Amino acid sequence: MEIRYNPHDSKSVELDLNAIHHLTEIRYWTFAIGVVGLVALATLLIASLTDWAPWVVYLEKIPYAGRCFMISLVLFVMLWPGYFLVRFSLCTRQALSRRDSKQLALSLRYLKKYYRSVAIIVFTSVSLYVFFEVLVIRVA
Repeated sequence: MEIRYNPHDSKSVELDLNAIHHLTEIRYWTFAIGVVGLVALATLLIASLTDWAPWVVYLEKIPYAGRCFMISLVLFVMLWPGYFLVRFSLCTRQALSRRDSKQLALSLRYLKKYYRSVAIIVFTSVSLYVFFEVLVIRVA
């Protein structure tokens, strides 16, 4: 039996206290993970642009401007999952405190964006790994 979704349906979803408790706990954890991720990215940026990080030795062959561009690009791409987690947490807090279903839908949209961005990063990373490790090294 297939269930079809009609956005104009008059039925609504109700959350009991157990579901609200689970959403509150999810909100706390996603906020913590998002903030830790953003702080880690800021630390990585500072460490990479100064000579504090141990991997800078490997990047010395690349000119400083190129190194800054490459690190900024990676950090910009990695910034979005943390941002989406923090936004999910904040919107969920507002939705639960106001009992607002539209705000809850917005928070779930941010969670969907988080999963989508992580999936794109993982698929891109695996594809680049396969390309450079399997195809390029075998040719050389």
